[in-house]
Amino acid sequence: IFFDDNPVVMTDTSHNVILIPSLVASSTCHDTMCRGGLLHCDATFTTINTSHYQWYKNTSPVGTDSTGFTGAAVVAGDSIKCVMRTIMDDTVYTTSNILHITERALPYPGTISGTSAVVCPGNMITLTDSVAGGTWGMAHTRATVTGGVVTGVTSGYDTALYTVTNICYPNTARFPFLVHALPDAGTISGFIAMCDTSAITLTDTVAGGTWYLSNTHAAISATGRVTGISGGRVTAFYRYTNMCGSDTASLAITVDSLVPLAVPAGPSSVCQGFGITLTGSVAGGAWSVANSHASVTSAGVVSGVTGGADTVIYTIVNTCGNFHNSKVVTVNPTLVPAVNVGVTPAAAICEGDSVVLTAAYINGGATPSFMWEKFGVAIGSGASMSYVPSIGDIVICKMVSNALCRSVDTVANSATMAVNPAVTPVITIVATPSDSIAYSGQLISFYSTTTYGGTSPTYQWYVNNVAVPGATSISYSRNVTYNDTIRCEMVSNASCVTSNTVASNSIVIYADYLAVHGLATGVRGISLFPNPNNGIFTLSGQVTGTNDAVGFDIMDITGKVVYSDVASPVNGAINVQVNLKGLLAPGQYMVRVVKGADVAVMHFVID
Repeated sequence: IFFDDNPVVMTDTSHNVILIPSLVASSTCHDTMCRGGLLHCDATFTTINTSHYQWYKNTSPVGTDSTGFTGAAVVAGDSIKCVMRTIMDDTVYTTSNILHITERALPYPGTISGTSAVVCPGNMITLTDSVAGGTWGMAHTRATVTGGVVTGVTSGYDTALYTVTNICYPNTARFPFLVHALPDAGTISGFIAMCDTSAITLTDTVAGGTWYLSNTHAAISATGRVTGISGGRVTAFYRYTNMCGSDTASLAITVDSLVPLAVPAGPSSVCQGFGITLTGSVAGGAWSVANSHASVTSAGVVSGVTGGADTVIYTIVNTCGNFHNSKVVTVNPTLVPAVNVGVTPAAAICEGDSVVLTAAYINGGATPSFMWEKFGVAIGSGASMSYVPSIGDIVICKMVSNALCRSVDTVANSATMAVNPAVTPVITIVATPSDSIAYSGQLISFYSTTTYGGTSPTYQWYVNNVAVPGATSISYSRNVTYNDTIRCEMVSNASCVTSNTVASNSIVIYADYLAVHGLATGVRGISLFPNPNNGIFTLSGQVTGTNDAVGFDIMDITGKVVYSDVASPVNGAINVQVNLKGLLAPGQYMVRVVKGADVAVMHFVID
């Protein structure tokens, strides 16, 4: 049926499918197919009516009522056509041209050949293919390939790929190969210590290796049995080899021997608080002590803790047994040296006397040495010495100790010499009320004042140079007559006196003066005014002979001179003012006037 008076034939030059109905239409299909591919056709037409379609593969209908068709796989020789029916007249069929299928062959990748089918990690093999133009690749990552050169990475099987591609599909050739594992010697198991008289057996986690040793301290069999020969260190090796090389495992072994230990070397004594070092005859042992008198370190340093004897033990333990030896160490206590100075005589020392100094010491050792010094100047040596001390001497004794375990080497001590000066005892007597009497037989008391008399002096009173029986106290009273002469002798028990017995001044009794007088040819008529006084008074009197200066002393009640001066007589008379105000404390005092051998004494009071 033609809808147009001029029918039109439409052709598709690229697909060669032509529908020639009573209207214009066309269909497209590829006439060249790759082996195993699917056919796809499209019919195109120009009409004002809707049409029905039926596709045929060879003579069998395929597809559906559609302008396109995708069929099952076709092979060479198959034919494809399309029949169209119009709606206006369902009996009118228009059949397309018949498309004959030509099969296109798949690409050929050739055959891969190589230098080896096994490669080690890090090594290379070279592959080639009989067809050019392809590309290389790997099925896995156990190796890499570049331009046909394969480099092993990790052990295992892998496949080299060579791919050639055309318009249909790519096609690939395959070359399986093995990346061989590197050798692994595994791990050695077994004892790491043995005796030189025994044997041990070693094993390894990998079979097929060989055993050997580093030296001759032991021997090893092919099965790994090690026999000790001599003490020392030896290393067992296990070597495993494959095509990729060799690998070796090792195990260090100590071959021990029987240990004959000598007594530890070093000192046999130590001071408390100090240390000594002992040495074992074989290295590598352990130190210990039997009790708590000493302690010992891992290095053999023995320290004294408390006095006494301790046993220091050195022990070696190895696979051959337990071996030890010991040494007795005496811990000596710490000694503190000291020295004192002994003085003989121990009582008071008089000026000019010789004394013996003796060093009294402890912990000086067998042969201590001594040095004696006075004010830093050496005056002697030895454990004792004698010398004549002076007043105020300080003598130091230095001792250098050589005692074992002494705390210090040198100690010192001192002694101050208690030297008493040589003194002359003095006794002075006075008469009360005076040495002048108003009548014969008047009772006069005589009092003595002593200096350096000691703690218990003795006295003897004399009248007219005759000892008075029983008159042996510090004072004496009697009824005197004109011209009696009274004196007293004292025997001193004081130390360091020039003479034990001394005589006092003599008092001559006069009848014509009411004053204290000395000898008639010396000092007479001494008076002191006022009496009592405040420390200011006038001393008067008469002297005979020359007008030479006359000395006078002020003494306290004990006889100690507290003030001295001189007076110059004028025409035989003494008249001098004395000012002691503020110098002497209130109390009883005596004034003594001396001219040559003559002495006059009288009491006065400062109030």
